[in-house]
Amino acid sequence: MSLTKNVFGEDSENEQKPQSVEPKVQDNPFFESSESEPSWVDHDEHEIVQTTNTSAQVKLTRQPDLNISDRSQATIIDIIPHQSGRLVALKSFDGRVRLFQTDGKLLTSVVVPGAKPQGVCFTDTSLFIFTSTNTLIEIDLETLTVNKSDIRNINRTKFISACSFGDYIAVTTQLNQVLLINKRIKQIERTLMTQFRPARICSNSSVLVVSDDKLQFQIFQLQNDKIVTFSFKTNAYISELAINEQILAIGCQNGIVQIFNISKLLINDSSSVTLKTLTTKINAISVQKYIYYSCETTSRVYCYQTQKYIGGGEEMRASSSAWIGDQLVIGKAAGEVRVYKAE
Repeated sequence: MSLTKNVFGEDSENEQKPQSVEPKVQDNPFFESSESEPSWVDHDEHEIVQTTNTSAQVKLTRQPDLNISDRSQATIIDIIPHQSGRLVALKSFDGRVRLFQTDGKLLTSVVVPGAKPQGVCFTDTSLFIFTSTNTLIEIDLETLTVNKSDIRNINRTKFISACSFGDYIAVTTQLNQVLLINKRIKQIERTLMTQFRPARICSNSSVLVVSDDKLQFQIFQLQNDKIVTFSFKTNAYISELAINEQILAIGCQNGIVQIFNISKLLINDSSSVTLKTLTTKINAISVQKYIYYSCETTSRVYCYQTQKYIGGGEEMRASSSAWIGDQLVIGKAAGEVRVYKAE
């Protein structure tokens, strides 16, 4: 069990002291350069995504639980991977946000007294936690130091989701807003308005994508000092987003995944490829080496490139889930965090 860091300077009384964690760079290998992602090629209107990598056989293999070094009985609410694929943050019902290496090593655990964690996101070098009291918590990923600050120029509001976007942290609110907060000075520099109450957010190096829980999504592109907005609708209610530099994948509650070419969306071309699973609600998507996606009700997992069903079963039902590269991470209501590798 780990020591939960109280960001107001006190230790949680309910947590036992852990073994110390040396905040050294070598303990955090995400600083090393990772392999470049594969190229996605636009071939024709029938299939806009294609990868040169293929796999003759695919199987799903259970790995050690992610939180084996710090088990908890609190329901896992959200799983947030670092873009390197080497770190992951867990937000749980007990109000904690824990930072793990993907090999299962606990790096730190944070709780904010009197406040609930809301939007949680990574930048290259920090983990940011937005709270219900408008306090912003920053964990330095190299030193593991924890700093708190009050977000300037904002009235109290509920934060929904967050992600890194260039020099900003983008966070959605219940007021149909996307706030762009300067990473360095922790001050709101831009406020973007959405046509709906935002539920999900993701970004790549050039665009920010925001969606609701229904049919709408918007793309914000920063051009010089101006924001250009594009608005679209899907064919079914949205349940999940995933993005890389070439494609946007939208999972829907009726079990389909729509794949869009981002360069086409930026000229208002919303043509897409639709992947059907004959099931319900997509709850996690990966658009890295392959397109993996998993379904909540039937607990099935698919790999698009092989057109092959690769796993499933009652044990894979989740309170939250996320793909980290080719690994499916599943948070359980009883606090387990299971890991399955697609091979």
